[in-house]
Amino acid sequence: MFKNFKKNNHFFGLSIEKLALVILFCKGYQILAWRYKTPFGEIDIVVKKANTLIFIEVKSTHHNFLNPEIAFREKQIKRFFNAIEFFVKNNIQFNNLARRLDLIEFKGYFCYKHHYNFIS
Repeated sequence: MFKNFKKNNHFFGLSIEKLALVILFCKGYQILAWRYKTPFGEIDIVVKKANTLIFIEVKSTHHNFLNPEIAFREKQIKRFFNAIEFFVKNNIQFNNLARRLDLIEFKGYFCYKHHYNFIS
């Protein structure tokens, strides 16, 4: 029973990330990477718009939307920054672009909120 619960959560998480990709694409973002693996962890989505490289974390909630300032612990933020540095070092064509960190949060499949530049 517990294995099915984990499997269902994993499937839901993947489907939410795919939905975020579709939304971003429709808004004119250029999709560069999805589920980009680094030694420091995974970056959910990497996109480019204009001269900005945007790293996106996708979260889902069952209740009210999260406060983006408290959605991540300090250790998670450090790993996220290390993963971003790894991405940029391995993709030197993006070195000169501005960087932004966004959070896209879903409440179920139909309600989402895009938090721009949620970590400064």
